[in-house]
Amino acid sequence: MKHTTEFWMSKTVFKISPKEDVRSAQDLMRQEVIHHLLVYEDGQLVGLLSHLDLELAEQIKKKFKQTTPAPKITVSDVMTRNPLVIEARTPMKDALKQMQEKRFRSLPVIKGGQIVGILTETDVLKYALIASQCLESDEPIAI
Repeated sequence: MKHTTEFWMSKTVFKISPKEDVRSAQDLMRQEVIHHLLVYEDGQLVGLLSHLDLELAEQIKKKFKQTTPAPKITVSDVMTRNPLVIEARTPMKDALKQMQEKRFRSLPVIKGGQIVGILTETDVLKYALIASQCLESDEPIAI
């Protein structure tokens, strides 16, 4: 069984600008059925946006609607700035430890200084399921 993040990560990543309205981010997440977007500005990773960040934006909007018109909320307003990244060759056990200790739901993955994927909770669960099957079986597991 392969034990590096490169093997288990999601290789397709979706990007958005920090200047975009959160509605654009919601639409993209809904359309692509994803929970995380990488935030890029001038070709550089500057943030990470999750579906939970968008829920926070909705709460802010609802609070303002009670008294005044809701302000325009941009991705930059609710994203996690300068997210921690991990190397593609990082062992899964180390990636899992980072995610658990810091309570992260995803980690951008880099190789040669470039983003090559994102390791998400879904990827980690898939890894855990396969690993548990390997422990329970003497038969080789097809991945």
